Amino acid sequence: MKEKVNFAMNRWNLTGGKAIYENVNKAVYSAWSAEYGSVILKINQDTLQLNEEYEMLKALNGNGCCKVFAYDAERGMLLEERLLPGTVLRAERVLSKRIQAFKSVYDKIHMEASRFEAGKATKVQSYLDWLESACHFCTNNGIDKNLTEKAKHAKDICAEMFEKYPERVLLHGDLHHDNILLRGDGTYAMIDPKAVIGPKLLDVPRFVMNEIDTKHIVSDEEHMREVIRMVSESLGFSREDVAKIYFMEVILGNIWCVEDGEDMNAEEIELASKLE
Repeated sequence: MKEKVNFAMNRWNLTGGKAIYENVNKAVYSAWSAEYGSVILKINQDTLQLNEEYEMLKALNGNGCCKVFAYDAERGMLLEERLLPGTVLRAERVLSKRIQAFKSVYDKIHMEASRFEAGKATKVQSYLDWLESACHFCTNNGIDKNLTEKAKHAKDICAEMFEKYPERVLLHGDLHHDNILLRGDGTYAMIDPKAVIGPKLLDVPRFVMNEIDTKHIVSDEEHMREVIRMVSESLGFSREDVAKIYFMEVILGNIWCVEDGEDMNAEEIELASKLE
């Protein structure tokens, strides 16, 4: 990985490289570019995922997101704008302001899926693909029966939303508090898109899900009920649908944890089940 980082630093004439995240397969560095200013260098052996990120950022061209400057598809290297000051949305203490900031980004970043897919050699995954893969993992790997049943229910919810909301847009796929950053002009923008297809509604649950980790003086259940109410009113979706996709996302996230060898969060699943 160090060799790839050094290659990218030399290729794009970058200085002051500082690791933000690094392992054997993936690295994220901050650096300075004489041409672009403060930048983020990403290197990822999962070139398919990095390519989808590049394509989405390129198509949006800085509208609600960081700008992308350069890309090496063969080597899995991406150079993009570093948002400054880059304060994460999580740092905002007021729930209504967090929702307002989320909405300001959410309203800008969705393009028609057909426009994004035009000319692409590979199929872009849908959110329903994600849920179907999660169910397949559970049923074929002897996963806890209760989680497997909830996975099937989560998939049914996703299918229901695909039928209820016929629009197909390019979604961020992970639009939560740490992927929405403050710009110098006081606006917020997103980073790290996963580029997945589905109805616009499905870019909401990751934000809702991550609200559980924010500071609140009421109980988790009371806070999450209020989050669901406020998000539904702000975005114009029913409380029932927001609660359903919150449950869906909690189950999906916990299955991904199990896939990665981590324990599922039983309390989180119980709360989401209660509110669904």
